[in-house]
Amino acid sequence: MVKKSTKPHPLANETNWQQFWKSFWNGEKPKQNSDNIVTGHYNANTKRAITQRINNIIDDSKSIKIGKTGNSDLRSDFNDYRGIYKEMHLIYKSSSEEYISTAEEDYIKKFSKSHASKIDNKTDKRVGKMYSYDGYYYMYVVSR
Repeated sequence: MVKKSTKPHPLANETNWQQFWKSFWNGEKPKQNSDNIVTGHYNANTKRAITQRINNIIDDSKSIKIGKTGNSDLRSDFNDYRGIYKEMHLIYKSSSEEYISTAEEDYIKKFSKSHASKIDNKTDKRVGKMYSYDGYYYMYVVSR
């Protein structure tokens, strides 16, 4: 089982007033969509399902960004997504940080080649450490 973060959740103590001003100055955060989230080992079946989901999203979007997180609520609340992206699609969920990091890297490379004009990712390298508050990690796509 994955070790959950022992840090207090950063959004837990945020007041409605703070949320209002954050949205007022920085824009609304993307709405989360976890419909049809893919789970399980990172193998041929999950890869096929992930590819299909991303293809459906990219066809309906001006542009997308692929990422990973241990906390989708917190990640969608950052200023680099507020007011820019409309929706955060949770694509793949796993208790393995390695599966998620590998999937993120693979799909950034894959879609940067096939849909270069629609991908907002600047690099396909692994960036940042993830902390999980529920024991799971997520690969997501934010879309405009």
